[in-house]
Amino acid sequence: MQNKRLNIPSIALSTIVGTTRFAPGSVAESGVVGYTATSTYILIRHMRITNSATAASVVSLYKGALAGSAAGTEFAFSGVSVPGNSYLDWYGEVKLDNSSTGVCISGSANPATCTLDLDNAEIGLL
Repeated sequence: MQNKRLNIPSIALSTIVGTTRFAPGSVAESGVVGYTATSTYILIRHMRITNSATAASVVSLYKGALAGSAAGTEFAFSGVSVPGNSYLDWYGEVKLDNSSTGVCISGSANPATCTLDLDNAEIGLL
């Protein structure tokens, strides 16, 4: 079965470190016909952090357990300053699923004037 493009709306980052911002589902949805869906995974290839304020905002993103923010789990942005009225891009590939420690993206922005856009993502089934 082929992966499908995933449309994810902008996600606001808060000042609370470790708040889960994005995570794939971990159980099959009811009413699925034609296949057995044990769990989903998400492939993300591009992220953009946009700061809509005039002042800079410090951003960190973590990959790990739900609501995780443990040292050493930072990825993509780790204490990076996003200039006011600007953005930062990340390109690469990260897989989020429920069978590993990388089940979600959590993050923080201080002050909370930033949004996270995941505009090149796919969803698939394990």
